[in-house]
Amino acid sequence: MKISDLLNEDSVKVNLKGSSKTEIIKELVDLIGHSDSVLNNKEVLNSIVEREKAVSTGIGNGVAIPHGKCSYVKNLIGSFGTLKDGIPFDAIDGKPVYIIFMLVTPPGPAYLHIKALSLVSRILNDGEAREKFLKCNTPKEVFSVFENEEKKYI
Repeated sequence: MKISDLLNEDSVKVNLKGSSKTEIIKELVDLIGHSDSVLNNKEVLNSIVEREKAVSTGIGNGVAIPHGKCSYVKNLIGSFGTLKDGIPFDAIDGKPVYIIFMLVTPPGPAYLHIKALSLVSRILNDGEAREKFLKCNTPKEVFSVFENEEKKYI
């Protein structure tokens, strides 16, 4: 699995505008909403927000990976965004979040979902990679960073 299996340039946004966890998640859902893989944006949003209420996906070091399963998506899909000013995300370290990678998968076997979470987590746990993402000005630059970083793990 590669990041390009999960994202495309339309599902990446540099400098997200939201100022709360829910606003950011909505923005990330909107990025994938035009995809043929998404059957109902509102239901996808609800599933991610409800998952987030159960346990925050703020993994620390300025990163969150909201994720969940939803019957309103056809296959594993993701979106990615960065923020200039961090937002509270109930992260495990209590610090603001600047980098968010959202994953949504249909119900069923969790293999691909777990594999994607693992790859994304490994990349975003690298401090140098996080710095590179925060310096990106375009989705194309984000893709370039992902391509270079995932080579370490694939």
